[in-house]
Amino acid sequence: MKAINVFLTFFTFALVACNPTTNSPDIATTTELTTKSTPTFYPTATKPKPLSPKEIASGVFSDLTIEKQNLYSPDGRCSWERLQAWALNESVQQKYDNQFFIRATVHCVRGEFYEEVNWVLVNEWKEQGLGYSIPSLLGWSADGNYLYFYDEIIPDGCQPIGGFQDNLRQVELDTGNIRSILLKMGSGVSLSPDTTRLVYYDEQKADVGLFDLVSGEMTHIPFTIPDKGVYWWVGDFTWSPDGQSVVFVIVLGDPCYSTGASILWLDIEKDEIKVLLTNKGQTYSILEWVEPDRVLISVGLEQRWLDPISGALK
Repeated sequence: MKAINVFLTFFTFALVACNPTTNSPDIATTTELTTKSTPTFYPTATKPKPLSPKEIASGVFSDLTIEKQNLYSPDGRCSWERLQAWALNESVQQKYDNQFFIRATVHCVRGEFYEEVNWVLVNEWKEQGLGYSIPSLLGWSADGNYLYFYDEIIPDGCQPIGGFQDNLRQVELDTGNIRSILLKMGSGVSLSPDTTRLVYYDEQKADVGLFDLVSGEMTHIPFTIPDKGVYWWVGDFTWSPDGQSVVFVIVLGDPCYSTGASILWLDIEKDEIKVLLTNKGQTYSILEWVEPDRVLISVGLEQRWLDPISGALK
């Protein structure tokens, strides 16, 4: 019996040796071949770019000094907010490339369903050098549909009367659309009581500009200018309560050390300007015009009433 088992074993090996070799993969190999598929290639992953200090500061302001201005519309349904973030020491100034951050927004409750809207008007970094500009609110339209703002120029030194304004813009409060109205206006811009007109000093033409916001019509009204050899500045444009006339001031001399002033009156209907009051050794400024027949002004440090027709002081 043992001989038979040995013979069968030998016979089995002989058959294997004589048959051609065939590739019969095992189970593991079969699984690998049947599950392998064509690879799908994806874009190479990139490391997120780190935020710059200015990008971080625009939302955090961790090492900047913050100044905020909040002003409200007459109907109380809108608010203007201006945020300024300043670097006050040299190391922080270098960190932000000697720039400051400025943002101006308006928030309103609009329509019969009191829908809230928020519009970003300005959101940027600006040079913090000698002289710069910031957005400033001029006013709101009487119908509550528009906001007016401009770039207020901050000079290196004393601010002259009337200041400097540029790039007046109109914001449609329902949509947030911004429309540029006037460029390189000059100084002393003022909105009429009914918010339909603007008056300002046009430095390029050296006259008074009167702009109709409804029709888009521009009127230039000349006046006698002071001696060209003397520095002079125009501002304090103040409307009469009925919107039919305007008084304004011319100041002589350096903004830091004025040497005299004049008060002038503009008749809107006749497009005429006349001098009401002048004094080379005195300074004037207009405080308010509430009553039709008198204007509250300052003469040096004293407050006086000015007759807008005759120029008499009371």
